[in-house]
Amino acid sequence: MDEATVRQQIGERLGRLRERSGLDLAGAAAAAGLPAERLERYEKGQALPALGELMNLARVFGTNLDHFFTSALSRARVEVVRAGERWQVGPQTETAAALNYRYEALAYRLTDKAMHPFCIEIPPDKGRQVEPLSHEGEEFHFVLSGQVKIAIDQETYHLAEGDAIYFDSRLPHTLQAVGLAPARLLACMVNVRRPPADDSPIQRAH
Repeated sequence: MDEATVRQQIGERLGRLRERSGLDLAGAAAAAGLPAERLERYEKGQALPALGELMNLARVFGTNLDHFFTSALSRARVEVVRAGERWQVGPQTETAAALNYRYEALAYRLTDKAMHPFCIEIPPDKGRQVEPLSHEGEEFHFVLSGQVKIAIDQETYHLAEGDAIYFDSRLPHTLQAVGLAPARLLACMVNVRRPPADDSPIQRAH
């Protein structure tokens, strides 16, 4: 699927979800932690959201990440995605370059799942400013090749091939390749529904 089609598909679904939710553009954007003009560009298919932004928007609209990648509800319990079947956004366009990475969905036909695996390729850092993202859930990244710098909250971690990191996605985070070669990672994003802090088993016991 080419990127223009992907942008259009995601934009149309964002627009329908927002209308169904009863939120206006400003309200939906604020709830997802986005500028209203950016959400408008996403809905018009002029730009492509980052994965973390999609997870935030899915939370606001009461759906999950699968909704943006699938065309129909799947009742299957097993999915095989061949190398040539990945849902892919390439880095060659201006939109993808602005995101500073490309991603390939590795299990996009199964719906209502907790884990979302992706293969991410981050182009060499050219000094561009990368905006931190935060969203509900947890993430696991395994470096397949290259080197990557991951800033999480106030800490920076340098990972090389074979290294892995797991973190709470609610912490602001950025990913950047280090050196002249791109970095490739296996990334798994997990939806986690946490109870409010005052609704923990310990609090309920008192």
